[in-house]
Amino acid sequence: MSFAKFQTISPTKLLGNSGSGVANMHQIGLGNSLSFDSSFNLRREALVGDVTAAVNSNTLTISNNIVTNAKFRQSSPKSVVGVSGNALADVADITATSANQVLVCNPTNTGISFSTVNTDGITNSAVTFAKIQNINPNRVLGRITNTIGNTEELTSANLWTLMQITGASGRMAFYSGTNVLSNTANLLWDNGNNRQTILGTVAGTGTNNAFLNLNSGTITGATEFLRMSGNITGNMLAVMTNANNVAGSNTILQIAVGGTVAADPIIQFTVTGGVGTFSIGVDNSDADKFKISPNSASPGGNANSGIIVTNSALTPFVGINKDAPAFPLDVAGKQRTDQYHGASVEWIAADLNFGTGAGTGPVFTSMIGTHNFVRLKFKTGTAPALNAAIFTITRKTGFTFSTQAFPVFSAGNAQTAGEITKLYVGTDNGSQYTFNSNGTLTAVANYELLIFFSGY
Repeated sequence: MSFAKFQTISPTKLLGNSGSGVANMHQIGLGNSLSFDSSFNLRREALVGDVTAAVNSNTLTISNNIVTNAKFRQSSPKSVVGVSGNALADVADITATSANQVLVCNPTNTGISFSTVNTDGITNSAVTFAKIQNINPNRVLGRITNTIGNTEELTSANLWTLMQITGASGRMAFYSGTNVLSNTANLLWDNGNNRQTILGTVAGTGTNNAFLNLNSGTITGATEFLRMSGNITGNMLAVMTNANNVAGSNTILQIAVGGTVAADPIIQFTVTGGVGTFSIGVDNSDADKFKISPNSASPGGNANSGIIVTNSALTPFVGINKDAPAFPLDVAGKQRTDQYHGASVEWIAADLNFGTGAGTGPVFTSMIGTHNFVRLKFKTGTAPALNAAIFTITRKTGFTFSTQAFPVFSAGNAQTAGEITKLYVGTDNGSQYTFNSNGTLTAVANYELLIFFSGY
């Protein structure tokens, strides 16, 4: 029987029986060498390669990492292969059912499935500080680049730029615009001496236009508005200086109140420890009189005490211990002075008119003094008349006399003293006084009279 009579077999195969019993021949792959065991059975050798088997074993093993994606079975669309339950089971397709789903484990940790993604993104407080990338010291996260992009580390200088803050050493900050913090060279702060300086360049006028305004608007309930205090060795000074050397450039400290029914503008001078207080100011409840009041917290706090000046621009009256002065100087009590000087005025010859009692050709020598006091010197002429007017004197204007005013005179030299009984005051009309002779004056003699005019 020729080879052609045998059945057709696949290449690299043999015909035979690889078992131990009587059986039909079949194809044996070349991976099995033909050998017999001790019972004269054909022995199967071990398989090696991607699929392995031990000697005479019917178990085939697939090596790790051998089955490619193409060799794996096909799955349903939009699915993964696995076990969705919480027990051992054959793998199956776990399929997504709608858009925006992710594979999640349920809250009880008993199964996995596709679930819709939270459209709010990461939940609040989900990302802890530890989950954020490491950052360099003294930095914050943000973005200063002027395009949309990733978060950047920002320095303190970047933050100043983002906040529109510009500054310089020794200057005070202020809002130069909405949400813009800036500074100016005219607002200065000396941190070493804790001292603020405002360099005013344009002086304002009117309410709230000063270089410094302290709560210029409506305010109620404030007892202390401005305080300066300290423990100073030496002098504690409050200085106001106007260096302008031009007429009309005054330095004014103004203390004002709100109107005629308001309280008083007051300056107090106090020695602490219960020693006492002097008050200077305007008593707004007493015809706006200016008062200097000792031992009082307010001007006029004690009746008829201190110095009182009436509010008159033309003829103010001054009272001493008298709230209602009726005269330019009105004193309640005694007056005492070591020396009195009236207003100096120039008396001239025209202020004196000689009569026949002074003789023929009398000579005016001099007449000096004040409004109400005069030293008169003259020389009689020849043949003074008996019991006649010696001279008429006209008082100086600017001094008010009472209706009871009269001149009082005394001798100023020996000649006058020797004949003092020959002189007396005759008639007067309030501005002129006539001095008459009681007998006859000595001819061609020098006389001197000291004349005082009573009145006020």
